[in-house]
Amino acid sequence: MHTLLLATIIDGAATESCDYDVAVDGGAFQPASTATPGPAEFQVDDGASFLDIRATPHAPDFWPVQGRFKFQFPGSPDLIPIDAPDSFGPPRSSGSPGAFLIVVDTYLSRLRDASAACLASLAAVPPYRLTSVPGSWPPAAWETPPVSGIDCLDPAPVAGGVLQATSHTIDPAGEDVVFERKGTAVPQLIAVNWPTTAAPYSAAAPTPFLVYLHANMSQSAASYYLGPYPFHFDYVFYGLWNYLNYRQSPLTQWPFSLGLPYQVAMSGKPVVTVLPCSHVSKEIGSFRGAADVATTLRDIQGCMFRRAGVYDPPPDLGRVALAGFSGAGGFLAAFLNDPVNRTGPFYANHLREVYSFDVPDDTVLGLATAITNWRASVTATDTRAAVYRQTDHIALHSYYPLAERPASGPFVTTTGDGSRTLGLIGAGHWRAAAAARGHPTMGYTFEEVHHMFPSTLLVDALRRSGF
Repeated sequence: MHTLLLATIIDGAATESCDYDVAVDGGAFQPASTATPGPAEFQVDDGASFLDIRATPHAPDFWPVQGRFKFQFPGSPDLIPIDAPDSFGPPRSSGSPGAFLIVVDTYLSRLRDASAACLASLAAVPPYRLTSVPGSWPPAAWETPPVSGIDCLDPAPVAGGVLQATSHTIDPAGEDVVFERKGTAVPQLIAVNWPTTAAPYSAAAPTPFLVYLHANMSQSAASYYLGPYPFHFDYVFYGLWNYLNYRQSPLTQWPFSLGLPYQVAMSGKPVVTVLPCSHVSKEIGSFRGAADVATTLRDIQGCMFRRAGVYDPPPDLGRVALAGFSGAGGFLAAFLNDPVNRTGPFYANHLREVYSFDVPDDTVLGLATAITNWRASVTATDTRAAVYRQTDHIALHSYYPLAERPASGPFVTTTGDGSRTLGLIGAGHWRAAAAARGHPTMGYTFEEVHHMFPSTLLVDALRRSGF
């Protein structure tokens, strides 16, 4: 008889908070023994050909997993996964014929791959959205493919009072996944773009993350989010796909798709993009709390490393940026001001960058104050903040004093120590940039100019970042 040991790992630590059942050669599932402390045990006849292993977590916020394994030949100690998710680590064995000890580690997660379900959602276009999707639809894969003709702001985005941009073909090479969180807490869907520049490997450094918060969904509920959360077309298309992809050049043709991974790629920074799918009434949900964000990022890191076959992810997170567009500036301010967040390790050890794109007048004071207080409250000396708006506001005079910046816009300027960036670019300058590129009608609505900020300026914030 062989002894099969089934070990459970959650958040990098061994635990016994899981039940196991094993079926031998297609037979009925039988429970593994938990009579002794440590891994669950199951006795396997040395003539067995294959096993099905089912893991059922005790806690409701972890997904159950099941996989099939085969022995290389009857009596062999070598157990080989043939239809098993990467939640199961590579089996390992020791001992002698007829009495082998075989160990299988199970890495439980709050996340599971929902990319296929999101693709199906994109294909199920409601009749009232048929004119909203690109001409070539639906996409064949959940991905951010190479796109040509994208006007990307230059490293010096303003010169002589004129916006500077160059057309590029951009390929944000990497892996795109949408994870579904177990349970009903918002966000339930979290899109991830993991660039090849941050490819997982054994003993890798902690992963750098950009967490991008969606603009207020509640203000658009009546027009854009008409179906049930989270898998309705509206949420997947507007809440995720539209933020990740570029449809056309944001400067001249279509600023409403933000192309977040494309901007990361153009910045040259090896940063993982994390996009939680907000809810029309609950907005960013539990991502208001730093502890939940940190736990989710660690889980994402572990999942993505396992997808690459690496089972020793970094023990902690790397540098993290928190960013948002428009009314999401209010979420940023609330996150930074939250007294629980302010006393936690994520705030002190990982959150190092905050970016805001065209925050509205009724939010800019709270955001500027929160950024100032955040920078003063952490001991780290390498924090970075970037605020971009169409117009100046008195609240920004303490964030970036008048004496330290250009006398008039447009400009994007950074303090000598690199800690604060301010960009002020009025609507007329965006219109002029589009017209100079053959699109004289672009930039004459508020929403067009409003969306040019997040669809073009993330690359600037990252170029000036500490990543």
